[in-house]
Amino acid sequence: MILDLIGDVHGCGQTLGRLLRKLGYEFRGGAYRHSERRAVFIGDLFDRGPRVRLAAQIARSMVEADQADWVLGNHELDVMGLALDIRPMTRHAQRKTQATFEDFDPCELRSLCQWLTHCPLWLDCDQWRAVHACWDDASIARLAQVAPKGVFAQAFERLYLEAELRDAADILVRGPSLPMPNGRHLLGGDGIQRKSFRVAFWLDEPDTLGDLVFQPDPLPSDVQQAQIQPGQMAKLPHYAADRVPLFFGHYWRRGRPSLLAPNLVCLDYSAVLREKLVCYSLEPGQALDPAHFNWIQSEDEWH
Repeated sequence: MILDLIGDVHGCGQTLGRLLRKLGYEFRGGAYRHSERRAVFIGDLFDRGPRVRLAAQIARSMVEADQADWVLGNHELDVMGLALDIRPMTRHAQRKTQATFEDFDPCELRSLCQWLTHCPLWLDCDQWRAVHACWDDASIARLAQVAPKGVFAQAFERLYLEAELRDAADILVRGPSLPMPNGRHLLGGDGIQRKSFRVAFWLDEPDTLGDLVFQPDPLPSDVQQAQIQPGQMAKLPHYAADRVPLFFGHYWRRGRPSLLAPNLVCLDYSAVLREKLVCYSLEPGQALDPAHFNWIQSEDEWH
């Protein structure tokens, strides 16, 4: 069985259908199906794009037909907390989730979010793993005490109401970050000022903060050259080169899809920014190979 691991869709539902058809899936009996392949969605099908409802319908129908798995991302968790009345609708949350709430009838969205509580925060198989943003053993061990295999159907509210669980889930769906030095701020390409920056979680011997940064927005040159301080690395998750292949999304890459390391694949290539919706086709047990990437350009999504 070939596994087609698909990166952040972010409402590019039409592009998702095109990618599945390119991979040989056929729409039969209400879902995309393939006799020799299975899809794995790496999270963040919600928000930003023009066809959130279509993207969610495609993914849900495939999961219900046992043709796919849906790993939850930070945008799913954000929408679920709001739609299920677990967290308040702030101005920031409204802006971030607007595309999703506009594309759904409220009752339909609530029903979908209740269904999503049965989807996992991670997948851990013998020969590969998948998570939305970062694999962290300590966070997974803590969450697994409450939700075996990462499924929170019986304890979903606890993800929002208990700080320890919320922090652990945030590492998995948002990834690790470091604060900007000396209280500085970073102005992102989206116009938002941030006090921290996203970092790589697989490097063995980085020297500077510039070595660690893993996001589209570069650090100011003086911050890039700043030395990593004693103890900073000890606080970060680390995924070693001798572990099984790990697939994740979240980080807004661009360009030609490539491996981050021999056992690491990031599948988010900014589809909603009219870039690429990317898939890696995995044959479990085989070494990762850049030739196994497939993708669809998403420019026509807005036509």
